[in-house]
Amino acid sequence: MPEGWLSLGKFRGLSQLEWIFLFVVSALLDVFDYVGVGLLPVAGDVVDIMGACLLFYLMGPVGLASLVELIPFLDVVPTYLAITFLAYLKATGRLRQGLI
Repeated sequence: MPEGWLSLGKFRGLSQLEWIFLFVVSALLDVFDYVGVGLLPVAGDVVDIMGACLLFYLMGPVGLASLVELIPFLDVVPTYLAITFLAYLKATGRLRQGLI
């Protein structure tokens, strides 16, 4: 059965501590967008691209979904945390089948 856009091969063996680390990194990236880095157009975009690269390294292809942060005025949504949370739900089997 195809798994869709979210490949879980990297997530299945993650420990609880590794998930906590992913959530902390995602929260920090969202906080950087809120505390003013996101107000500077170039600096905010650089942080968003670095964040997308970091999540791609840590989470695999699903981390590239964080590039949605480059869309203007979407920085108010905690997208890094949302992506990590959806990946966690999918990896732990708590997400309904067919949602992603």
